Amino acid sequence: MKRVERPKIEQLGTGEQYHLVDMKLFEVMEGKNEPSSIRFEVPDTDMNKRVYPYVEDRNILIFEGQYYILLVNKLNELGFKDCDAIQIGAELSRQTQEQKVTGDFSIEEGLDHIFQGSNFKYVNYCSPKKQLHFENFGGVNRMSMIQNLLKRFDIECIFDNMTVIFADRIGKTTDKLYKFGYNVNAIEKTTDDSECSFSVLLLGHTPSEEDGGGPQFKYYYESPLKYKMPELIRCRQAENIEDDKIKDKETALRRCKEFVNDIPIVSITVDHKEANFDDTNEPKVGDKAILQHHKYNMDFDVRVVKRRRYPFEQTPNVYEFSNKRDELVDRTEEQKKWTSDILSVVKDLDKKLLDESNNYTDRINAITDKKAEEAKQESEAAKKLAELVKENQKNFQTTIIESDIEPTTNLEPGKSLWLDTSKGKPGVLKKWSGTTWDVIVPDVEEAKAELNEKVEAVQKEANGKYNEVKETVDLVNRTMTDVQNEQGNVSKRMTTVEQTTEGFNRSIESLNKSNETITNKINTVEETADGIKENITKVESDQETFNQRITTVEKSAEGISQNVSEIKEVQTSQRKAIEQANSTIEQHSNALNLAVKIKDVENYVSGVGNANLIRNSRFTQGTKYWGIAAKFPAVVDQDTTYLGDFSMKLTVFGQTSPVYNSFTSNRIPIQAGEEVVVSAYFMTKNIDEHYNKKLRMVAVFWKSDGTQFSAGTHDFTISNDTWTRQEFTKVAPPEAASVGLRAYVLQNGTFWLAHPMLQKGNKASAYVENPNDIVDKDQILEDLAHKVATEDYNKKMTEIDRQIVANTEGIRISAKSTEVYTKVEADGKYATGAYVKTVEGRIDVTEKAITNTVRKGSVISEINQTAEAIKIEAKRINLVGAVTAESIAGKFLEGITIRAKDPNDNNNFTEMSNGRIFTQGFQTPAEWNQWSKKVITGLEKGSFYSRGYKEDGTQANSVNIAAWGLNLNNGNDGATYGAGSLIIRDNGQNKTVEARSYDATMGWRPSFKIDNPQGDELARISSNGIYFHNYNGRYENEWVTESNGSHLTLYRSMLACDDHWNGYLQVKSGNGSSHNGIVATEFKTTSQLKLKTNVKDIQIDALQDVLDLKIKEYYFKSDVSKLYEMREQKEEGQAPYTLNDINKYYGFMVDDCPISFTDVNRQGVNLYASLSVTIKGFQQYVGRTDERLNQIEKVIIDENNSKRRTLRKSGGRTTKRSQPREKHLFGSRNRTRSRKSKVTRRK
Repeated sequence: MKRVERPKIEQLGTGEQYHLVDMKLFEVMEGKNEPSSIRFEVPDTDMNKRVYPYVEDRNILIFEGQYYILLVNKLNELGFKDCDAIQIGAELSRQTQEQKVTGDFSIEEGLDHIFQGSNFKYVNYCSPKKQLHFENFGGVNRMSMIQNLLKRFDIECIFDNMTVIFADRIGKTTDKLYKFGYNVNAIEKTTDDSECSFSVLLLGHTPSEEDGGGPQFKYYYESPLKYKMPELIRCRQAENIEDDKIKDKETALRRCKEFVNDIPIVSITVDHKEANFDDTNEPKVGDKAILQHHKYNMDFDVRVVKRRRYPFEQTPNVYEFSNKRDELVDRTEEQKKWTSDILSVVKDLDKKLLDESNNYTDRINAITDKKAEEAKQESEAAKKLAELVKENQKNFQTTIIESDIEPTTNLEPGKSLWLDTSKGKPGVLKKWSGTTWDVIVPDVEEAKAELNEKVEAVQKEANGKYNEVKETVDLVNRTMTDVQNEQGNVSKRMTTVEQTTEGFNRSIESLNKSNETITNKINTVEETADGIKENITKVESDQETFNQRITTVEKSAEGISQNVSEIKEVQTSQRKAIEQANSTIEQHSNALNLAVKIKDVENYVSGVGNANLIRNSRFTQGTKYWGIAAKFPAVVDQDTTYLGDFSMKLTVFGQTSPVYNSFTSNRIPIQAGEEVVVSAYFMTKNIDEHYNKKLRMVAVFWKSDGTQFSAGTHDFTISNDTWTRQEFTKVAPPEAASVGLRAYVLQNGTFWLAHPMLQKGNKASAYVENPNDIVDKDQILEDLAHKVATEDYNKKMTEIDRQIVANTEGIRISAKSTEVYTKVEADGKYATGAYVKTVEGRIDVTEKAITNTVRKGSVISEINQTAEAIKIEAKRINLVGAVTAESIAGKFLEGITIRAKDPNDNNNFTEMSNGRIFTQGFQTPAEWNQWSKKVITGLEKGSFYSRGYKEDGTQANSVNIAAWGLNLNNGNDGATYGAGSLIIRDNGQNKTVEARSYDATMGWRPSFKIDNPQGDELARISSNGIYFHNYNGRYENEWVTESNGSHLTLYRSMLACDDHWNGYLQVKSGNGSSHNGIVATEFKTTSQLKLKTNVKDIQIDALQDVLDLKIKEYYFKSDVSKLYEMREQKEEGQAPYTLNDINKYYGFMVDDCPISFTDVNRQGVNLYASLSVTIKGFQQYVGRTDERLNQIEKVIIDENNSKRRTLRKSGGRTTKRSQPREKHLFGSRNRTRSRKSKVTRRK
């Protein structure tokens, strides 16, 4: 667990600070877009006696560099103070921005208004977004304004003391995998799959009879996640999609994928059980990770939205994960953001700065080229590294054959491995040499067992001295023995002399055991007529070391043979190492053989991710980067080496008390709380001369001002003449700024140090050299590839074989190194995979030729020299220094510089070097060449260029041609021609005309763009639309053709036509969110008879349809939403807004009115049809009214006629009228309801 510094309390009045030492609870709560908070309890104890009085309201708590405002909730009877602390950013909720503003604002403008007049600052890392409209923005606390801005622009923020950092996305994307029941346990779990569906049926186009008829197009889609879901819900199917326009599978698949919602929403609160968290892998708020969900048997991309930490307790940290879509939408595209930043900078430049930035494009291109080149180099390096790893695995990776029978097929010399289990498991690992199976790991246990058996046998013998003589006809044997066995200490000396007819055998043996140390020495001599054989053996064993040395000398008439072997096992608290060494000299009359073989077995940790920070760790640069004492300086010993590398030797003598002489590595920057591990190999000739038989190695720390901390001690003892590795881990103390490795002689003595390392972490890896000390970049990649390929192994065996052979055939010198990497499981068994790397160098000398050969795996390079020729064969040949040759012929030359000069003028020349061709020449300045005097032309990185320079050195013109296209520049104007683009630029005012065959910003369509920054104008034309931008007026006009419609925007209005309204022309607001009105003096509807057919009278009861209309009063939803916003933003004390503040409308609803007034789909009212039906209804009303009135008139006339007849019969007189009856009733202008006048007018 990462070490966390104790929090401090600061008294606001005095500024005094004291650490909180004793805490019963300390819980840190962090959430997205909000200040973090801390809950803790402080007891009144002796450890807190200095800080306890300062735990008061409004004091400051300092934790992890953040300031928190303190609030004491209560003090209980035990003296516990229950406290809360909120990050100081919460003070923004107590600050009010009094000024209200209304208008369209960008993120930067909104933040500037929020923080205006505040003591807090902000940092804006957000990518540019469109401006949004704000009404009465202000008048509330600044925290509310921040939350409003975050919501409107869909951005996020972090509170860092008195600074608020705004970004598109906080946190980072990680590949961390969390598994239920493995490294996370759920506390709260919410899974919402109610809206999920995993299949859908699409009903598409049905061919008409005119199209030839046929069945309806149908497409059934199933999500690939369907069968990963629980069986209970996997059969959920979305509602059928009906779209008569879909005819093909591609469109249907795209539509179905958009319609199916196959990802459940998961919100999970978990506690983490992993105990090895540090600052690099602990998830933070905003981080993305992968969550493996057992219920759905699938992985979710999730994000940490809340975190609860317990830095000073064993309680696991608690995290809340969510996979909501708005959390996982990736709103940042680094390349677009960078481009937008540049464009915004260019837009905001004033004219003076713009005039001074004529070469701004060149600088941007240079930056782009540099970044592209860096990315290319990184990509090439990564590709090369992957190829090297793959090649290493191909050449060196092998499989261990486990069997009790010797394998005989498919064997590769130096690579095939056999785990021999013929004598039982775990078995003996052996390597195929081509002829025999050689044991890889020396068998130390057998020699140990033999030694222990001897000790046990002596312990059973009685004390005393014995002299035994045995004589026979064929044998004379005499043995003298001295045995001492007292209080566990055993001593035995024995001398044997044996004489036979074949020769003499003499043997001297001593065996001593005391204080867990066993020593056995044997000297035998055999003399026969064939020769003399002498054997000397010495075996030493104690608690940490086992050492067996055997020297054998054989002399005969054929020659002399000498063999010296040693097997050694060193066991320390950190590791176990086994080393076996064997040297042989064979001398014959016509040959001489010399051989040295060394085997070394030790634990292995790959160096991937564990860089060695110590410079000059192989001491090839002397004592550079090392601090050496003046009185007893350490020196580099080139004769005493470890695995071929030099060592550092320190000798101290004549001291009467410990003086701690040492040498120190370079200082490495460090952060407080970081773990470092130092390691090195040590060797001494005489451990007894050292103080208490101890050496010392430490990690020493310094503050930023150079003050040294007191170093921790790591004292250890080692065996004589044995390279032993030691490692020591230390945590950097508070205020530590740098660290180094230091090794000591405590008083007197000598030791050698090799392969020192300082690494960050708590476990030392196998030795790796500091990359800065490796000059050859290919060597760095090769070493890294080797580390990657061996990362999974934990046991390493190194075998070194050196041989010199001289005979009648010639002289051979060879050096061979074999490294075997294996993985030993927890139960002690070998894993199946292994890695065998063999490197061999050989020189063969005869009277006719000299051959040098180097082999690494299956890769071989060779130099063959004869009297006639020298042949060099290798994958890569590097020659350093001057090379003189009369003639060079070859298929490929690399790293060559060729310069050809003009014999009449040395200023004119052509040069080929560093992967480029370069030509320089001079000409007479003139108007046609823009007054250029010097012209340079070249070919570099696949690009041809030519540039002209004036006498004052400024560039007059240029041309660049490459695979991407052509670039022309004459100082003020420029043009770029590419395979898919044409750009013409006025460098003075940065006006451009640009044409592209495919444009990413226009949906990969061909485009044409005209940009006039001076007038804030931009026009874009693509295959589906025309766009006009006016940045000054902050509006955009466009005419766009879409897949199912098109639209035309004019300032703040839009004309649209799409399938949603069956192709009708619509008038909308500028952003298309709602429909809009039209102001005009006249509308005309084309209704000519020549355009129509099947014309007949209307067949419906128009009057009844008119009477069936239900006229309502109503409000538009968009106006009501605006009313709600007005209520939220109203000022305090202002009268509340009501429905009277928005427009009221009157009309009928298409949902429940007669079909004669609407379109076919009942989505809108047909005004012309409504007017026509209304007129027809009025006509019907008039006709029916006339008919009814005519009937009434007829009744009246009949009644009047009846009265006249009655009067005549009764003899009465009628009154004479001045006008006829009809005229009296209706007048000359009246007519009957049949629309025909019954009174004839006079002409």
